[in-house]
Amino acid sequence: LVTLHVESTPAEAEVFLNGQSVGKTPLTLTRLEPTAARIIELRARGYIPQRRTLEWDDRTEQRQQFTLQR
Repeated sequence: LVTLHVESTPAEAEVFLNGQSVGKTPLTLTRLEPTAARIIELRARGYIPQRRTLEWDDRTEQRQQFTLQR
């Protein structure tokens, strides 16, 4: 299982993992199945959403930093 740390500017952006809302930044998600934790998206009112594909390889932990643009 893996751990994902998510931070953003601005803070309090909504975090979606595989299309499901999982909380707001800053956020740490633990005990994730790496094959299931694939697509991360951040949304905040008045900002353009950002989406990334997560690559885990042999890592068990990673930090994702987002800077959302208006």
